[in-house]
Amino acid sequence: MKFQIIGLGPGHRDYILPLAKRAIEEAQLIICAKRHEEAIRQAGLAHESTYFIHMEGQIPQIPEIIRGHWQDLEVAVVVSGDPGFYSLLKFLSKHFDRNAYEVIPGISSLQYAFMKVGIPHQTAYMGSVHGRETDIAEIMGQYHVAGFLTDSKWTPAAIADELIKNKIQDVLLHAGEHLSYDHERWVTGTPEEMKDQEFDALSVVIIERQDQK
Repeated sequence: MKFQIIGLGPGHRDYILPLAKRAIEEAQLIICAKRHEEAIRQAGLAHESTYFIHMEGQIPQIPEIIRGHWQDLEVAVVVSGDPGFYSLLKFLSKHFDRNAYEVIPGISSLQYAFMKVGIPHQTAYMGSVHGRETDIAEIMGQYHVAGFLTDSKWTPAAIADELIKNKIQDVLLHAGEHLSYDHERWVTGTPEEMKDQEFDALSVVIIERQDQK
């Protein structure tokens, strides 16, 4: 029996792929974050018998949890966005053979963001500053457009500050939060205009150079 690794997309139920919805409905045990359980319940995909285990604070234990249940139950690991883009697929693939799991993709937050802003991303840099150090100035020296997943340290304002420090001013930042929800919010501006803006920690930023158009 295989377990499922499922991408929930940016958040709203309209962006969950039909295949992912079916797999979530069929799952007996779902390992996910608390906010994912809320999204699954709001989408009407959970049953009374669906059992949830929240992954907060116990990501290293997830492989052991899966091994304890996957031969007896339909197990699904549900993550935000796409499992293969700065998510749990890399971690889980180190603990299980590839024939042990099936991956159901989701729309990544950056994919959603690029389409929302209306910028093609086939030549863009796409990465994450969530929990990692990234040389944003070096990246913007090599790319016309770059998109980043943010965190509480590298907020859109902190990224704007970093651009100012490195004298990268001829750019526009498009910052979005609460993607796909009714209270989704976008702000576009220069680094100077963005350095004092406040956003949710889990936001996205697209940086677009203006001197290479």
